[in-house]
Amino acid sequence: MRLERLLERYDEVYGRILRVSGDAEPELMAPEPQRRLVMVMDSFGLSNLQKGRSSLLQIGYTNAYIDTNIERGISFYLLAFAPQALPSFDSNWQPLPATWANVIERACWAYPDLSDLFRQVQSVLPQVSLADLEVELGAPLSLIDAAGPSDERYISLERLKDRRGQVASADLPNLVRRFLYHVLRLSELFSGDSYTREDVAPFPSSHGEGRQSLDSRPNIGLPNIGLPNIGLREYVMPNLKLAWLGGSQKVFERISL
Repeated sequence: MRLERLLERYDEVYGRILRVSGDAEPELMAPEPQRRLVMVMDSFGLSNLQKGRSSLLQIGYTNAYIDTNIERGISFYLLAFAPQALPSFDSNWQPLPATWANVIERACWAYPDLSDLFRQVQSVLPQVSLADLEVELGAPLSLIDAAGPSDERYISLERLKDRRGQVASADLPNLVRRFLYHVLRLSELFSGDSYTREDVAPFPSSHGEGRQSLDSRPNIGLPNIGLPNIGLREYVMPNLKLAWLGGSQKVFERISL
């Protein structure tokens, strides 16, 4: 089904951009098995989504992250679905605005054995400085993330479980924040106010698309909170199988970069 038709047919539509290796439809909304939560946009965001690389920046991808995926041969696809079109849609699957409170609430549901840790550090997580973390770690988090678990500084699910008892209580928020960065993809552009931020760093012109001037972007009714790089409203929900989101009643389209 085309996105335009899905938006016309249903009032409530959600979607996200998927990273896909090859041409086959992936099993999950996000490919990493440890990642049990994903971010989606709503009908308004889908109807105002830009084209090509700009759409990836609009939802909060950094230019460095896009380039790393391109170098690995990853393609990008748009997935959209309507909960009303599904015969069964569990209440725990309902997308919630991606505030810090809702992300932690969903994380406690998705990782029940870590819920006590998440609630312990919840109040201070928004104040954790990723810049200070990078100084402490001696490398940008994006480079550690690109290296993956082969880098001991990468905090996977297993490492979070193993190290939570090995660090001082004061260091637990930093440990959890690194897990959220690497496993749940809460990058430096995650704001916790339920709106994405766009990366304003330049990218090479060889990608065939120039950065659109911030002043020339369309006004799509976003809140005026004094931040020029606000993107779209984002929601957090479980990382579901695509087969559960409908066959002909969902959108799965490749994005041309």
